Amino acid sequence: MERIILLLIILNLVSINLLHSKWTNARDPGVFEDLYALKFVDKDTGFAAGWSRYGTILKTTNGGEDWVKRDSLPYQIFSLNTLDGVRIYAAGSSLINECGLLLLSTDQGKNWIPDLFDGKDRPYSYGFYTIELLNSQTYLMSGLNGIIVKTTNGGVKWDTVHTGVNNEVFTIMDFVDENIGYAASGAESDYENINKIYKTTDGGNNWFVIKERDSLLRIGTIEFVNADVGYLFGKLNSRAVVLKTVDGGQNWLTNYNGRDNYMLAAADIVNENFILTAGEKNYVIRTTDGGQTWVEENTGGVGEGYISVDCVDEYYGYIGATRGLIMKYDLFLDVEENAYDMTDVKLYPNPIDDIGFIQLDETNFQSYQLKIFDVIGYDALTLSGITGNKIELNLRNLKPGIYFYSLILDNKKTITGKLIKL
Repeated sequence: MERIILLLIILNLVSINLLHSKWTNARDPGVFEDLYALKFVDKDTGFAAGWSRYGTILKTTNGGEDWVKRDSLPYQIFSLNTLDGVRIYAAGSSLINECGLLLLSTDQGKNWIPDLFDGKDRPYSYGFYTIELLNSQTYLMSGLNGIIVKTTNGGVKWDTVHTGVNNEVFTIMDFVDENIGYAASGAESDYENINKIYKTTDGGNNWFVIKERDSLLRIGTIEFVNADVGYLFGKLNSRAVVLKTVDGGQNWLTNYNGRDNYMLAAADIVNENFILTAGEKNYVIRTTDGGQTWVEENTGGVGEGYISVDCVDEYYGYIGATRGLIMKYDLFLDVEENAYDMTDVKLYPNPIDDIGFIQLDETNFQSYQLKIFDVIGYDALTLSGITGNKIELNLRNLKPGIYFYSLILDNKKTITGKLIKL
């Protein structure tokens, strides 16, 4: 019975947190541009790019409060990437030259140099959807006509690698290390229905099919934690779905069945536990326990489709959408509000590194009991027989993440709240 009551308390806290949203608009909608790509260097500095009529590249250095914009570019831009925050890469196509395009900035996005894949100095491609940076010298881009190109000398020379097909479009690519990578494709006659998965074990030089085309499946993206564990986000039949593999893509099992008539289009994996994914009609879900449980997020966005996701870490993240909207995820907004609204107790600091404190304003209680639970309700720490109005919390043995606490005063009064362990 006690466990049920405590779980109800936790569920109530979760609902309160959704009302006090962690999400804010980092950029309002209204501009005729769809932001297919996001890449953040840290919680403050990041880039967004996309296109509708023309290409757009945006940069912020203050967490989305202001954006420096380069627009009316004669490009379609679908992917952004960087290793160091100085050299920034954008992949897409040239509207004027009707060929594949790589944009390179060597000065943190101030200036961009176009590199055309028009069949002259570069292999011909009609356009690219992804760019993967394996190291400072080795990159791959994928796109139309079954083409994947690769450089091993920092872009001086590019070669076309073997995919075995010429009538498919590769819109998704994800590498877990310098050898193992995954890509997803669709038929060029129906390129929006991406539903076939390839794998490489030699750095992208050769690719082989690990999941044949499935007419009921539409893949939004695939993301891997390591060489074995990966997730597929998309739509199966008519429902949003997350599929999971633990054997390097040989078998995929349903990890989450979402809403009907929705699709998950983009995702980012921060670590083996924390994953954020978003899609049609402002649909966002996340897991903090490696897919054991998924929770819907109320972002407050209205009427836009979410098409790109980039998380800095578990506490900061961004979502790009149609019509230029960018949503920002800032867990500390929620923490600050919840931690200090209560008149009876103060928790500090929050987030907690190893040691934290709970300070009670009232001192007429005889004893306290403190219980700390993880997000799915398991008891992570219990302290009994506490006296005094200042409680020390030693959280060194807890894993980083979100926790809920329940402080029981004289077996009568219960105070609940949320804490974050760094």
